[in-house]
Amino acid sequence: MIVITSCTKDNYDAPESMLTGKVVYEGEALQLRGNEAVRLFLYQRGYEKHDPIEVFVNQDGAYSACLFDGEYQLITKSGNGPWSEEGRDTINVIVSGNTVQNVEVVPYYMVRNAEMKLNGNVVTASFNVEKIAGKEIDRVFFMLGTTQYIMMVNIMLIVLMMQMVPKWLK
Repeated sequence: MIVITSCTKDNYDAPESMLTGKVVYEGEALQLRGNEAVRLFLYQRGYEKHDPIEVFVNQDGAYSACLFDGEYQLITKSGNGPWSEEGRDTINVIVSGNTVQNVEVVPYYMVRNAEMKLNGNVVTASFNVEKIAGKEIDRVFFMLGTTQYIMMVNIMLIVLMMQMVPKWLK
């Protein structure tokens, strides 16, 4: 004997609207740490559950969330991204179908005019670091990887390996 039951409270169609956008500074998308490092938070008032919907931001600054149509509040949490508190505010978003909403922030720094050249086995790189809202820079790392992005785990491993190398080899 097979019994199938259902509850009327959870018999909703799946959400079909997409909220997409980028985290930007003056219209330029920011390059960020990996998918789980930077998050945006969506709140929808008027329902029993008040927990935020976490939206993960990609390394190219893009985000997306599949949602029900309605009014949402989109926020950035303090200390959750490489940007200052300056200008950070709640964004009211009305989602109806496919909706685009960029999130304007004030980053600590921007990397500008980045160029890289490979000549044989020698890599030459140049770039400018523009201070927007951060403190003075005390060091800059140039790292190479086999993929488009380098994760923080790789950075920590490189720093650890550098500390283990005898000083006379550096």
